[in-house]
Amino acid sequence: MPLSAVVARREVLDAATGAALFTASGNAAGCAAGLAVLDEIERLDLVQYSAELGGYLHECLVQALGDYEFVGDIRGLGMIQGVELVKDCASREPDQPAAAKIVYRAWELGLIVYYAGNWGNVLEITPPMILTRSEIEEGVDILRQAVRDVLDGRVSDEAVASFAGW
Repeated sequence: MPLSAVVARREVLDAATGAALFTASGNAAGCAAGLAVLDEIERLDLVQYSAELGGYLHECLVQALGDYEFVGDIRGLGMIQGVELVKDCASREPDQPAAAKIVYRAWELGLIVYYAGNWGNVLEITPPMILTRSEIEEGVDILRQAVRDVLDGRVSDEAVASFAGW
C-alpha cells in the first residue's frame, strides 16, 4: 500500500500551497490502510506490549553478549535495540568488519539483523512489535551463535565481501 507522511512544524508545512505533495500522499486506499493499522496497534496495545518485550529483549542481549570484550554498548528503546561492536572496550574503536561478519552469519543461520551507525559497527535489531518471548530467545540464541562463529574464525572476509553494505 503506498503511503507517506511528513511531520513538521506548522510554519514549515504551511509555507506554500502544494509544497508537501508527494507521490503517495493523499492516496485514499493507502490512507485507509494506514488508519486501520493504527487502529489495530491501539486496539492490541502494541506500543505497551513492545515496550515490555523490548525490555526483555534488552535483558536477553545483555545476558548473551554483554561479557564479550568487543561489545562496547547494548542500547535501545522498546523493540529497537543496538549492539555496538568495538575492537576493544578501552579504545572504543569501531569494529565494522566484525559487524558485517556477524550480520552475514546470522543471516545464514536464519536471523535478519543489520549493521548501522556512523561507522557501520552497530548491530541493528528491529523485530516486529508482535514478537513473542520465545521468538526473542530463539533470535538471541542465533545471534549468540553467529558471534561465536565469527570469533572462532568460521566466517571469512571473502564470504562477506559480496554482501558489503547491507
